[in-house]
Amino acid sequence: MLTKERVYDLILSAFLIIVSIVCYYLVPYQVPQRRNYGSIPFTPDLFPRIVMVITVILAVFLVSSTLSQYLKTKSTESAAGAEEELESDIRLDKLLLVILILFAYVFCIDAIGYLITTLMFLAVLMYVLENRNYIALISTSIITTALTFYVFRYLMMVPLPPGIWTI
Repeated sequence: MLTKERVYDLILSAFLIIVSIVCYYLVPYQVPQRRNYGSIPFTPDLFPRIVMVITVILAVFLVSSTLSQYLKTKSTESAAGAEEELESDIRLDKLLLVILILFAYVFCIDAIGYLITTLMFLAVLMYVLENRNYIALISTSIITTALTFYVFRYLMMVPLPPGIWTI
């Protein structure tokens, strides 16, 4: 029998595969086309496409591991003759809240800007996921935002939404 956790894993995998495939084909229309970047041999849409391919690969691994666990459990249950349903620790309300926070991040990033929105997003997300160590929460948010900003803006030369303040 499929447990709630396995069903959630299969639904999440299917969702990620569909979204990644759609985004893979939409990326060229969303990312500004190549300008003269000097000696850089690739276009700005390369990194998002790589992320989409990796997401599909990981989702396929999740499907295969979930199905292999199900088949193992099914074979041991039929051999033992006992059916035991496992309780799931997944809270649907927390999952929906995380999805809502992700949508808010996407809609606010253009208006407010990458730096402020990402900083707030990471802090709120870690708080919702029950990280109550405020020093770690704030320092992780600041360091992650600063590192991703530097990598995308200066190393990969990808324009990020400036929002209110332009850096």
